[in-house]
Amino acid sequence: MEWLLHDKPVRGFDYLLRPGSLRGELLSTCIVSHYLNEWKVLNVWMDVRDILRTDDNFRDAGVNWQYAAKKTAELVKPAFAHTKIILTQGFIGSTMKTKYTLGREGSDFTAAIFANLLNAESLTIWKDVEGVMSADPKQFSRCPIY
Repeated sequence: MEWLLHDKPVRGFDYLLRPGSLRGELLSTCIVSHYLNEWKVLNVWMDVRDILRTDDNFRDAGVNWQYAAKKTAELVKPAFAHTKIILTQGFIGSTMKTKYTLGREGSDFTAAIFANLLNAESLTIWKDVEGVMSADPKQFSRCPIY
């Protein structure tokens, strides 16, 4: 990825955004999974790329619903026999050749996909909720690192 810093951009923003976003999702969920397991909050980590197949549209990918349903039945549902918590990523889908993001609001969409495929009773998505930030908004008007 060092070439991104030195070479003239030859592809658009969508292409450049993808590698960092994908790695961030995978790394952060892996870290959280290990942390929870260390504290005896048992969970199973799954790579969503093994479950969700998409088309080739960067940041606006369509889901292959038949494949997702099949893999959810094969991989996700049986995991609930071992735990009540399955930790996976949002924002990511993959084609047979490479990985693509689902796009803006992709994490919400991923949650909705799984809720649908697992026949969930409900789905709760917290969006723009005061206090759900990296700092207390009553004490910090903006993130202190900016």
